Amino acid sequence: MSDIFEQMTVDEQKAWWREQAAIACNRLALTDARLEFISYSHHAVFKVFADGEVFILKIASIQHGSQLKSEHDILKVLSNVAHPLKLIEITESVAMLLSFVTGDTIDAQLVSTEQIQNIGSFLANFHQVDTNMLDSPIKRLDWNGLYAKSGVYHPTDEHMTVFTNEQLSIIERVTEKVQIAMDELRQGDNEFGLIHGDLLLKNILFHNDDIHALDFEYCGWGYYLYDLTPLLWQLKPQARYPQLEDALWQGYTSIRPLTGQHRNLLETLIAGRQVASMYWVVSNQQNPYIVGKVEAILAQRTFELATFLDTGHLSRQ
Repeated sequence: MSDIFEQMTVDEQKAWWREQAAIACNRLALTDARLEFISYSHHAVFKVFADGEVFILKIASIQHGSQLKSEHDILKVLSNVAHPLKLIEITESVAMLLSFVTGDTIDAQLVSTEQIQNIGSFLANFHQVDTNMLDSPIKRLDWNGLYAKSGVYHPTDEHMTVFTNEQLSIIERVTEKVQIAMDELRQGDNEFGLIHGDLLLKNILFHNDDIHALDFEYCGWGYYLYDLTPLLWQLKPQARYPQLEDALWQGYTSIRPLTGQHRNLLETLIAGRQVASMYWVVSNQQNPYIVGKVEAILAQRTFELATFLDTGHLSRQ
């Protein structure tokens, strides 16, 4: 999160986001706009009711404005997403107005194997999108982009002090394995391209037979195989995980065939996703969803990564 939030309470943060959203609505000439807060991390998301229509409004602090601008440019060339309508810059923030997409998210405990298989097919089709029209700088989610000090997830030096030496040692050993896996994949056209980067169930809408993806904040150039890992990482605690993983794999490979080599690398990349999530937690300690829980989250995930290093299997509680 931006430095401006470091000393704010959760209520003060939400008030700041709402103030910026109100300014944005005024600038966008949305008459008598009513704001409904949805969520926030680096960006705040609001549902906006104005002029007899419904919109989505995303607000980013100036510090993270370039990410929102990149997301705006990416969305313009995609289908099955909320269409970007307007991008404006305010004194302290950047705002993007989006069309509203009808649909429902589904909890990990309730999602069916058929729905997971459909997500796999959706993701494979997304990986075949023509990216020739993209002309703005886009972040990289290769090894350096995920784990290097200049990467999109890496915490500041101050935030890194939250990790214990043991945790840092385990993270280093895991990311070494991830680097070997990515080196094995290399960066050919069939392995590397535009990925969503954060396709969790909260970022997927189901509407009849259609699937729509949300929140392209972490979209960038990366390994296609890695793009399966956010969802698999989220599903790991489910007792029926093996069936869900098979369903995602079947849906994906029905469109983009993969090999046994890819399947063998998947578990390591899921562990790599766990490291990225730990970096995110440390960088967002004032986020209302994790405030006061950071130490416990890191301890649990470190234990799980240590078990992965011993067994080759990541088991999440």
